[in-house]
Amino acid sequence: GAADGPVILEFEGGGACWSASTCQKATNTFKDTVESDRAEFRRVKEGTERRLGISDVDGPYAGMTHVFVPYCTGDLHWGNSTVTYSDTVTVHHRGSVNAKSVIDWVLTELGEPPRVLVTGCSAGAYASSFWGAQLAYAFETRGASTKVVQMADAGMGVISSTFMVDSFPTWRALEGAAFPRFAIPDDFPQDPIDLGSLSMPLLYRWIAQRFPNGTWSQYSSAADWIQAFFLLAQKLGEGTDVEAKDQIDWYTEMNDMYDAFIPENPANLLHMVGPGDYHCNIRADSHWHIDAGNEQ
Repeated sequence: GAADGPVILEFEGGGACWSASTCQKATNTFKDTVESDRAEFRRVKEGTERRLGISDVDGPYAGMTHVFVPYCTGDLHWGNSTVTYSDTVTVHHRGSVNAKSVIDWVLTELGEPPRVLVTGCSAGAYASSFWGAQLAYAFETRGASTKVVQMADAGMGVISSTFMVDSFPTWRALEGAAFPRFAIPDDFPQDPIDLGSLSMPLLYRWIAQRFPNGTWSQYSSAADWIQAFFLLAQKLGEGTDVEAKDQIDWYTEMNDMYDAFIPENPANLLHMVGPGDYHCNIRADSHWHIDAGNEQ
């Protein structure tokens, strides 16, 4: 992209794991290597593959500097732990360490661009929320006028009732560099943080309120089968096949959760739900023409 021009910061998706059953290779719940990324970029460089969506060289964002953050840590780019789940499975949940190195590079090498789109699909969607806030905080601290626009694709944060208390601590995300403590209101219990009362809609509201000059947003298809799969995996403790009923259950829980927050959300916080059951659209041509029909 052009020097001093706008920037895209994209966090890769690739699932997650948080227990012995979800972290074993057989479950296929998370991406544990970046070799496929290296192979893809080689094909793109050789001209044998074309990336679509926000990466399309002929698309609206073609002139922007595009920073891609690969993923293989199973922790939504949030973690700061190494966990031995069994005699044969040890996972380095160091996503926040990797992501922080990228954020530092962006701040050092790209200076103060006019705007930054922070985005990602699936696991990368969750990363975009926390790291978008961290980037906004860094620019604010510098006195920069950079506008942060965040868009999470296919990561609505519909979780089981026990996940935050029983599973989230596995990644030690609170001890990593991603968690936006500066956005938490003073009247919320923080010593220790009340994990049972946290939710993605609440964290999004706090971030949007903390950075009113930024834009914070989420998008999902209505019957996203991957998000339904992970909700079911949390409830059952392991991965399993997803049926239509599970997609409906996920959709119902997602709608109920966000409907409860929308009336008090600030104007710079948006969530959109589109048709279908696909997972992720920022890398597809559909990114440019999906009509959510219910922007809120």
